[in-house]
Amino acid sequence: MTAAVVESVEGDVAFRIFQDRFRDASDFTFVFAGAFTTEQLRPLVTEWLGGLPAIRRVEEGVDRGMRPPKGVVERVLRKGMEPQSRTQIVFTGDFEYTRENRHLLNALVGVLDIQLRDILREDLGGTYGVGVSAQAEHKPVPSYNVSIGFGAAPDRLESLVAEVFKQIATLKEQGTTAEIVERVKEQERRARETARRTNSYWLAQLLRGVQIGEAPGAFLAADALTEQLTPAAVQEAARRWLNTGNYVRVTMFPEG
Repeated sequence: MTAAVVESVEGDVAFRIFQDRFRDASDFTFVFAGAFTTEQLRPLVTEWLGGLPAIRRVEEGVDRGMRPPKGVVERVLRKGMEPQSRTQIVFTGDFEYTRENRHLLNALVGVLDIQLRDILREDLGGTYGVGVSAQAEHKPVPSYNVSIGFGAAPDRLESLVAEVFKQIATLKEQGTTAEIVERVKEQERRARETARRTNSYWLAQLLRGVQIGEAPGAFLAADALTEQLTPAAVQEAARRWLNTGNYVRVTMFPEG
C-alpha cells in the first residue's frame, strides 16, 4: 500500500462496493472462537446478526483460467548496484487436496528447509539463509507450489543452485534420515502447542474447514499425521511434488 494508491481511492465507489457486498448476508458464515458458552452467545447473535439483510442471491466464483506455465521457465533480472544476487525456484503442479497430502507437503518443506540450510549455509557458507515454503490451493483447481529462495554473491549463485538440485535428486533417490524427520516432527509439535493457545489458530482452522467442506474438528487429526510421518513418505512426496522438469526460476543480478 502506498500514498498514491490511497489517494486514488474514490470514496463513493468504495461505498457502493461495500453496500453491494453487505446487502445480502444469506450466504455468510460466521465463526467465533473464545471463552463463551452457547447461552452467552445466542442473544448477541440474535441482536447483531439476526437482522442482517438477506436477498438470497446466488453467486459463484469465476475461473479466469490463469495457470502456472508448463516446463522449465527461467528469467534473469538486473537491478541495483550492490554485489548481491537472489534466485527463486518454484515447482508447481496438480494436487489431490486432502488433509494428508497437505500435511505431507508441509513436512517435505520442513525437511528441505533443514537440509538446504545445513548444506548451503553451514557447510558451504554460501548464503545467510534459505527460504523454503509451500502452498496448496483448493480453487479454482486443486494445485500446489513449492518455493525455494536464497541470496548469494553473484559469482557463487549458480554453483549453489546446482547444489539445490543435487539435494533434491538425492532426496528423491535416497530419501532423508530418521533424525531429520524427527526434527520436523518436533517443530510441528511445538508450533501447534503454541498456536492452540490463540483464538486466531482456532478461527483459521474452522474457517478453512468451512471453505473446503471439511467436517468441524477434522484439523485435530494433525497430531496423528505428525506421529505417522516417515522418511519413506517424505521421499515419495519429493518424487511427486519436486518435478525438475516443471518449474519457474527467476534470478536477480546487479546491473553492473
